[in-house]
Amino acid sequence: RRGVGSTTMQRGAQLSLAGDNAEIVRKAVIPDALAVTMGMQLQETADMAAYQILKPLFLTDLPLPWEVQRRHHGRYDFYHPGSKEYRREHPMIGFFKDVLEFLRANASTNTPMEELLEAQVFKEASPEVIRYRLGIWEGPMEDHSSGGLMFVRQWDGIDEACLKVDQRFDDPRLEAAANLSFRLGGWLRLWRGFVGEEPFPLLEGRLAALCQQLGESVVTAPGLATTQMIAHMEQLLPRLVPPVPPPEPVRWPFTEDEKALQPLVTTILSKAYNAAISEAARRETEAAMFEGRIAGDSDRFAARITCNMLYRASQQLVADLEHQDWAAAQFPPEEEQEAEYSDDLEEDPFDEDEEVDQTSEEDVEEVGERKIEDHPPQAPQDEVEAEEDPED
Repeated sequence: RRGVGSTTMQRGAQLSLAGDNAEIVRKAVIPDALAVTMGMQLQETADMAAYQILKPLFLTDLPLPWEVQRRHHGRYDFYHPGSKEYRREHPMIGFFKDVLEFLRANASTNTPMEELLEAQVFKEASPEVIRYRLGIWEGPMEDHSSGGLMFVRQWDGIDEACLKVDQRFDDPRLEAAANLSFRLGGWLRLWRGFVGEEPFPLLEGRLAALCQQLGESVVTAPGLATTQMIAHMEQLLPRLVPPVPPPEPVRWPFTEDEKALQPLVTTILSKAYNAAISEAARRETEAAMFEGRIAGDSDRFAARITCNMLYRASQQLVADLEHQDWAAAQFPPEEEQEAEYSDDLEEDPFDEDEEVDQTSEEDVEEVGERKIEDHPPQAPQDEVEAEEDPED
């Protein structure tokens, strides 16, 4: 089934994390009554100042999916459509109590309010803190009875906004994102009231996207991921322990006489240390010369140098010989090629070179005389015609 086991909430480019019932919230919430329910003493100056800060938060629109509905008997209750649950208590009263405790604890402190609010904001944006507050749900899984998708509770949260059911058919990631958006919006209001000239620790234009990303932390995929997450929440997984630094050496304090002798003792020890290093270096040098590892008056070193030179020369000679063998195998000798070319030229039928005429001049004259004798001179044509016709 599509969506079963998916741990990424499908959302559009813009997702509203607040409801659309601001007007009815102002009718349902009575700020004075809510302050008394939280335990505020309005006759005290500190609590009265905290009440003036919290009063705009009391009338803020509810985070999704909470709604305000008027029952048939006329009372306004808070309704959660995912669990079909009605409440008379404000679902964000836990956040209101956290803000009241923060204001009371830091009413008379020397720490700058900017540092205190910054620490509180980063604490709210911690995925681990969100899991402890809102719990962990496993899913989405297929509900065979209804054919839809459901989420099963695996870890109970400590926030008063958490549902008291084991299964739900709405997406808990959406509720977690809206819950976090409401809380960060409350801290942003306090930031602007106390240190308005300083920028908010988180980018205000990216708060909605940040809340959607952090909302993913309350849902785990079915199977091993849920088991590991529960083990992590119960602190059953091994934690990385930093190494323990070695203990510092014990230093005994010097007496007055020891302090007076300290320079002399230091000088003697430094001279002894230098002499020991020089002696060790001399012995190491002698051992190296004897083994032929450094230059010196040693036959071993000379033999070592000679062997190295012969080895390098032999390597070059072997390389040259191998190259010559390879060249001889790849390219035939030039003499054989010339002989082949000469044979081809002798048998060429298209050879246009003229033959040398070796006939002498006497042979030429003899041949000419022979031709003349074979063909005697003929009489002129007029004399022949006269002999044939005597009458003429």
